[in-house]
Amino acid sequence: MNSKWISPFLVILSTFSLLTSWDSYRIVELKEELKEALFAPSPLNVSVLAKLYDAEESKLYLRRDLLDRGYQPIQITIVNRSQHTLGLSSQGIEGIELASVNEVSGAILIKGLPRSVAYKVAAALFWPFAIPSVIDSFRTFHAQEKLRLDYYSKTLKNLEEFVPPYAKVERVIFVPCDQIPESFSLSLFDFDSGKEQTFQIFV
Repeated sequence: MNSKWISPFLVILSTFSLLTSWDSYRIVELKEELKEALFAPSPLNVSVLAKLYDAEESKLYLRRDLLDRGYQPIQITIVNRSQHTLGLSSQGIEGIELASVNEVSGAILIKGLPRSVAYKVAAALFWPFAIPSVIDSFRTFHAQEKLRLDYYSKTLKNLEEFVPPYAKVERVIFVPCDQIPESFSLSLFDFDSGKEQTFQIFV
């Protein structure tokens, strides 16, 4: 191949590779943790379960292996079989260190920096590589924003949200992998009685 065609060929090949292999962010519903019907007989009116995601589950439901980024996703499922409305928020959690969505998404962004830097270095040495560099930056930004919004919609929030009567709510919390306790507590506020129900969760 003539040498004058090599550089444009590499740019076209790099751009094509970026467009065909780049993994955009796709939203997936959380794991269906409970199988029994909401109205099934139970000695308790409210059930709370916790599920630690392994690497494969994290990639399936959160589209990234967060354990590889240093964070353990824990899905919390609340089933309210009572006629009462409950309040749920991250302020009701004690005994565990929570990471914010921004911290987790920042760790994911850092993981992708080597590719971005490589494109920018190539663009500085040979300007046509600026094309795949710009495409990569644009698509990474949009994927990162979509990921952050999806994580925020799934995570346990600081502001109190309602768990209606006879309803199930699933939320995720993120915990640094080196700070996972044997158990933690979650308190739900009962708006009808004005009292809190506290559950001890073992992980």
